[in-house]
Amino acid sequence: MHIKGSGMGMSEKDIARFAAKARIDKGLPVHGGSVAASEPLIRNWLDGFTA
Repeated sequence: MHIKGSGMGMSEKDIARFAAKARIDKGLPVHGGSVAASEPLIRNWLDGFTA
């Protein structure tokens, strides 16, 4: 998710409200100014999840 601002905003609360049975893990805020160089950060974040 690409956001411009700080943190995850209301995204996690909105997901919990609309998908009550969803598993919600810690999100990864990617700020607009760092999107182009964020691939290593995203890959590292994804490595923290297991199938």
